[in-house]
Amino acid sequence: MTTPPTAWAAADPYATALRAGRGPLFLRRADGWLLPLDVERWCTHADPVDLDVLDRCEGAVLDVGCGPGRLVAALSARGRTVLGIDVSETSTMP
Repeated sequence: MTTPPTAWAAADPYATALRAGRGPLFLRRADGWLLPLDVERWCTHADPVDLDVLDRCEGAVLDVGCGPGRLVAALSARGRTVLGIDVSETSTMP
């Protein structure tokens, strides 16, 4: 017999953070160390550092795990052929 998950166990913290456009959101290592994730940066437009990296892209681009798609949007705005995919249905650029 299985028991239904509690509300906190059924929640998707990644989707919740993306919907809110902010954290907190962390990755937890097996030893308990927490890595904070910069959700606010993911949910904004590409910044100068991102654009510097995108300048180096050649040909068609596939962004796997694109999150909200800010890098996909920036490349598309430059006229590049680009496809972004993410496991979360919440991952969409506003």
